[in-house]
Amino acid sequence: MDKQGAKHALRSAEHKTLHEKVELTRLELDNLQNTLKQLEHFVEKIKGEIALSRRATYVGEEIVLKAEKEKKEQDYLIDLLQQRIKHLHEKQALLKAQLSGFSHCYLIHKKVKASLYTNEIASKFDSSIELLIQTFQILKIEKPKPLLFLTNCDHHNKLLHI
Repeated sequence: MDKQGAKHALRSAEHKTLHEKVELTRLELDNLQNTLKQLEHFVEKIKGEIALSRRATYVGEEIVLKAEKEKKEQDYLIDLLQQRIKHLHEKQALLKAQLSGFSHCYLIHKKVKASLYTNEIASKFDSSIELLIQTFQILKIEKPKPLLFLTNCDHHNKLLHI
């Protein structure tokens, strides 16, 4: 029996050692399962944050695309306005040149008109002088008629003031 008792004690010690190893492995397994659960929870949390970041990125990309589109439209409008300003400057230069030409023509026209008016007055004055000379010659030939002389002078005076 001693042998059997020793075998039993030996097997009992082996069983106890194995049982301790099983318990230790079970504890390690429990720890690993807890760690795995924490990792799964952490992964889910990260996935949620990634999804939020993606949505924010999509919104940001849409905002950037919209801003780029608006900038292209603004650039197009700026180009149109610059072309219009250039066209208006060219038109303004042309109108200034035309105005300068018209002003020059107007001044020449004014001078010519003044000259013609002066020539007309001079012509009327010359014809009035001729009429006066003729009247004086008639008066020399005929007897002086003061009333006729004054009437002719009034007539010539009116011609000069026209």
